[in-house]
Amino acid sequence: MKRVCLAIVLIFILSCKNKADKDSVPVADARNLPQNITRLVENANQFPDSISLRFKAVDALDSMGSFQLALAQMDSLLIRDSL
Repeated sequence: MKRVCLAIVLIFILSCKNKADKDSVPVADARNLPQNITRLVENANQFPDSISLRFKAVDALDSMGSFQLALAQMDSLLIRDSL
């Protein structure tokens, strides 16, 4: 009985490996963004004190799956807040 339980637990553990391929998650970069989102990012960079504009850009970038660019915008907000 112990061997059967051990075998079931072992099979369960081995089958739960969920390695996600890096290619399976689409990543948008700055070159592939729509024009309206590019304009939002440019305006956020042009007016760095506009927090709401930067949040709109972050929301749009996040919705497009461009998480690295969204995080960069959030980091710039944190840097400005720390000054």
